[in-house]
Amino acid sequence: MAHFVSLERYVPLPEDDIEYLYAAGNGTARAGLWGFKDGTTSCTVKVVAGPGTATGKELRGTAVQVWEFTGLTAASRIQAFSGDRPFTGVLEVRIAPAASTLADQNATLLSGNDPAERAFIQGSPVPAVPLTSAIGDYAHAPKMGMIRGLAVHITGGIAAANAWKGTFETRQASAHFVIDRDGDIVQYVAASIKAQAQGPGNSHFLSVELVGIGNNIGACQTMSEAQLNKLRQLWGWVREQHKGVPNRLAWSYSGSGKALSNALTPLYSAMAKKLAELPFCNGHSDSISTCIDSWGLSCHYWLDNAVKPCPGIGVIGQLPQVLGYARVRVDGDEKFIL
Repeated sequence: MAHFVSLERYVPLPEDDIEYLYAAGNGTARAGLWGFKDGTTSCTVKVVAGPGTATGKELRGTAVQVWEFTGLTAASRIQAFSGDRPFTGVLEVRIAPAASTLADQNATLLSGNDPAERAFIQGSPVPAVPLTSAIGDYAHAPKMGMIRGLAVHITGGIAAANAWKGTFETRQASAHFVIDRDGDIVQYVAASIKAQAQGPGNSHFLSVELVGIGNNIGACQTMSEAQLNKLRQLWGWVREQHKGVPNRLAWSYSGSGKALSNALTPLYSAMAKKLAELPFCNGHSDSISTCIDSWGLSCHYWLDNAVKPCPGIGVIGQLPQVLGYARVRVDGDEKFIL
C-alpha cells in the first residue's frame, strides 16, 4: 500500500514510513510518497484540510516521488489520491517551533508541556535536561519516523538520572530518557527528534537508558524495582501517545551474527527464542531489519548491528514484567547478571 516516507535516505525504503509530517515554522516540508503508482496512474498528493499546497518533485528510484509542501499549519492534513480515490491514509501535520538550530528546537520542546513531546507520568511532565548535540541522527532528516515502540538500554555506569548530558554529548550517543536506580527519570531529547541510540532503529523507536553497571565479559545489573516501576509508567505514556503500539514485545533478535562471546551469543539467542514462544511476543528473527520493522517493547541488542550486550541478559528477561507478565530466565544467565 502507498504511504508517506521520510527522505532520510536518498532513495527511501518502504519501512521509512512516517507518523506525522513535521513542517518548519514557516509551513514548509518535504516527504516522499512510496508506491506512487496505481498501475499506470501516477498518484497526486493534496492538502485535504487546512491551508497549504502540495507540489510534486523528482522521482527517487522507481517507487518514490518527492512532494514539497508550503503554507502548512497544524490544522493541515495530507493525503494521496489515485484519480479521485484516496490512496493513503490522512497524514497529520505538526509544526516545529521557530528555532534556529535543532538544539534550540529541542530546548523549546522540552520547556513546554506538550505530552506528545515531553513525557507525562502521573499527570506531571518529567524533568528535562535538553541536549545540544548527539541528537537528530541525520542532519537532513532529524525527526522520528513512525514510532513503533520503546527500546531499552543500560548505561554501563552509575550516576543520577540528571547527570548524563556531558556523557551523551561527548560520546555523541544519546537516549530520549534516563531512569536511575532510585526510579528518577529525566528526558534529554524531545519525542519528535531522533536520539542517537540504536543505529538503524533510531527512526522508529524511542529510547531509554537504565542506569546500571556492566563488566568486560558482558554481565550487567538487572533493573531495580524502582526502575521497573518507572519504566512501566513510561511505557504507558508511549502507548497513550502512539495508539498503534501494542502491549507486546517486538520481534527478538535470535541471530548468531553478533560475536559477543562463545557463551553470551548463544545465551541471547536462547532468550530470544524463549520469549518468542510466549503469547505476548511477536516472534524472533536473525534479521535486525525484521526486528526494526516490528512493533512493541524492544531493546538495543535487537535493533542495532553493533556488537554490544546492551541492555544485558537479565534486563531482557525482565522486559515481560514491563508488560505485566512474569520474568523469563534461561539456563546460564546467572553468570551474566551482577
